[in-house]
Amino acid sequence: MWEWLRDDFQPLPGFKQHPLYQDYSAPFFDTQHKIMLGGAWASTGAYASPSCRNWFRRNFHQHAGFRIAKDT
Repeated sequence: MWEWLRDDFQPLPGFKQHPLYQDYSAPFFDTQHKIMLGGAWASTGAYASPSCRNWFRRNFHQHAGFRIAKDT
């Protein structure tokens, strides 16, 4: 399952937009899209990696799961 974070989707330090993918990430750097990590059963290729970082709208819960965690 994707792990939905409460953090807004923002560029990582040093982010540079690729000329062939100008409409993929940058238009979604805002407060309306959250970060999701990992991958769902529908993920393929690099999106199946636990370190994959992607964005989704706040109300988009398809393929999103949850985990229970405790601060140590």
